[in-house]
Amino acid sequence: MAPSGGYTWKRIGRGYNLTGKEITGGARDSGEYSYHCMAEKFINGYGKIKVVGKYIPNQDRCYLTTGEREGDRTHIDIDYWRSPAWILVAN
Repeated sequence: MAPSGGYTWKRIGRGYNLTGKEITGGARDSGEYSYHCMAEKFINGYGKIKVVGKYIPNQDRCYLTTGEREGDRTHIDIDYWRSPAWILVAN
């Protein structure tokens, strides 16, 4: 059941501290829950795009799928100004 206030993408920076309002898909990765994130990435042939992925707090990264094949993945080392990323939170 979704919270009555809905969801918002909150811009985050390096070393983001979880507040308890972040949305997880229930999966664990690297020993902790992973959360829905969105990051901006320059992809050859496409330019600058925003892609939804998973945020792993202890790695401070947003992992993205960048292609059609299973192994086509990359990550964004989050930096508020140079590598913007957002995390999905409940209002």
